[in-house]
Amino acid sequence: MDSTAEVIIVGAGMAGLALAMQLGRQGRPVLILEKAAAPRDKVCGEGLMPLGVAALARVGLEPGELPGQDFLGLLYRSGRQETLLNFGAAAQGRGIRRTVLLEALQTAALGYSTVRLLQDEAIAPLREGGTIRGVRGRGGEYRGQVVVAADGVQSRFAHAAGLPMRPYGYRMGLRRHYRVPGGGTWDRVRIGLFAPHDVYLTPVGEDTVLATTMTTHAGYDAVKENYGDFLRASPFGGIFRGAEPVSEQMGWHHPLYAHRGHQGQGMLLVGDAGGSLDPCLGMGISLALLTAQYAHEAVTAMLERPEERAQALNKYEAACQQLYRHYRIFDYIFRFMVLSKARGELLMWGMRHWPETADAILGAVAECNPWRGIPWRSLLFPGRRDMVGKG
Repeated sequence: MDSTAEVIIVGAGMAGLALAMQLGRQGRPVLILEKAAAPRDKVCGEGLMPLGVAALARVGLEPGELPGQDFLGLLYRSGRQETLLNFGAAAQGRGIRRTVLLEALQTAALGYSTVRLLQDEAIAPLREGGTIRGVRGRGGEYRGQVVVAADGVQSRFAHAAGLPMRPYGYRMGLRRHYRVPGGGTWDRVRIGLFAPHDVYLTPVGEDTVLATTMTTHAGYDAVKENYGDFLRASPFGGIFRGAEPVSEQMGWHHPLYAHRGHQGQGMLLVGDAGGSLDPCLGMGISLALLTAQYAHEAVTAMLERPEERAQALNKYEAACQQLYRHYRIFDYIFRFMVLSKARGELLMWGMRHWPETADAILGAVAECNPWRGIPWRSLLFPGRRDMVGKG
């Protein structure tokens, strides 16, 4: 087997496959290394916010042509309150099963004759003059002009390359898909703030919903053996009476890492390999696709103009830093609020009484709208968004 390519990508997740697909369209020789059988399932929100819907279309896949369910905003629920948050008039999200999206990306990427996928575990980088130019795997050595780490939030390859990240917390996750009675009426992602559990119900089909719960270690241990009973006893319980599980229950420890850099030693770190945001923001897939787009621009420049390699790496770093800086403060604040029942109720109260500001903040997150566009002056004139129907 030819063990060389212009680009070596470690990891066949959303970011790695999206990048390979764009490079394959250019006719670039790409070798993807993935240690697990691809596509690999894991705990994932499976909701593409409007930013992700647009990014997926730019990559070359039309979200509306993939099996899934559109949604127009979020419905928040606490123990005592409920309210809606709406996307912009022209914006919508889409729930798509992770395996469905990965299969679509993999099929599209491998549809290009220059893209290959090999099941092997990346062990260590191969360096030439201080620059990473290849990968040593369990099955051999692979060399290229550009190496990309896209192996997820705990990026073992980035760590092996001496590019560790600073941990600042963790979340425990549980997920399972259910076929619910009376499907076809979901136009919102439902979010329950039931500290220490926050529950995310994402429509991924006309009658199918993904129930994901993020919590602490103690909260995880309390519900992992009776997850269905926990959901039926929650304020969302009416949804799950008569619901049928249609996937295996999965659990995951999700560490949170601060971003120390998205490139180093000539290698790009794409998606969660460069750091992570709290899963409660629901931006994981969207940011993976967007950073893959940035990486495509950087890799193309590095291959076409090798003498400007450093400039391309710096431009990629600046773009990623700006993107994640947009979310970082909100990440900390929102996680702080949802970990307490009292603070969660306060957050719900604020969203109900300042709906214009709440919708604008949702737009800053889900659509990456500028924070300076939020009508903060509206906080001086509280209104009220009426309670919506239960369900």
